[in-house]
Amino acid sequence: MTDEAAFRTYSSGKWWVSKGFATTTHPDYIEARFPLETRRMAWSDIQDFEIRRNKLSGEWVVVRLSSGRRIALPCVDSRSVSSVADEVRALRELWEQLR
Repeated sequence: MTDEAAFRTYSSGKWWVSKGFATTTHPDYIEARFPLETRRMAWSDIQDFEIRRNKLSGEWVVVRLSSGRRIALPCVDSRSVSSVADEVRALRELWEQLR
């Protein structure tokens, strides 16, 4: 399932347009786009995807890299998607195929 339909883009509507936040998957990497920088993380550099929780912010997804660094994925959170757990499952499935 490495066809184009397997790749996802997460953006929070007006925020993505006006503020530049997004997470996009590509065949070779996952891209986290922030207003002042873009981070591209090769699938082979990823150790896991984690769900973080906070009473005020809800849930969001963090990617854990082989270096030990953790990076939050913009727009993959409880405010932007209906099920964070389903999105993590989809990201892990894609990661398993592409790493």
